[in-house]
Amino acid sequence: MVKRLEILVVCGNGAVTSTVVLNKIKDGLQKEGIQTKITQKRVAEGAQALESNKFDLAVSTAGQNFAKDSETPVLNGVPFLTGVGQDSVISQIIELANK
Repeated sequence: MVKRLEILVVCGNGAVTSTVVLNKIKDGLQKEGIQTKITQKRVAEGAQALESNKFDLAVSTAGQNFAKDSETPVLNGVPFLTGVGQDSVISQIIELANK
């Protein structure tokens, strides 16, 4: 059975940057047959969103400080903006999906 990942994407304003990241994650995981539900939030809303415990992981272009009190894995989303290391982050997400 295919796992469906709940992913939180966090950026400064929760709009343009997170949309770019969201689309690249969705495309990368779709190629691997992994279904996703992705939610976008501003970094100021990130900690509160993680408190819901509904996310399998978060991807952030705004650092990881917002998640310091959470056990949810937070991955660096900057590679989705630069293109450098993007495949590595997709691999990390796939690894988390298979746990």
